[in-house]
Amino acid sequence: MVRIFFIEDNEGLREAATGYLKLDDHEVVEFGRLQGVLEALRVREPDLIILDVMLLLLIHPSLYMMLIASPGKARRPIRSLVRRSTPIATTTRSGP
Repeated sequence: MVRIFFIEDNEGLREAATGYLKLDDHEVVEFGRLQGVLEALRVREPDLIILDVMLLLLIHPSLYMMLIASPGKARRPIRSLVRRSTPIATTTRSGP
């Protein structure tokens, strides 16, 4: 089972996306705000982080840097969602 942290402030989008992930038997930990993400990372590492990049960059850009620069976590997979009037685009970070 893949453990996923899903960070999205839009409740409807978060519920829809996490619902699909749970249908595939993924363990999904939802965050509607950035509060609690770093604490949760200290408890147990996810296999994947999916986040609303605008929420992160506009509200707390230093948290993004902490997520990608955590010691020993250079391979932590992070996928960023960008909402637009067109279909959702994704950006990918891989490696250091």
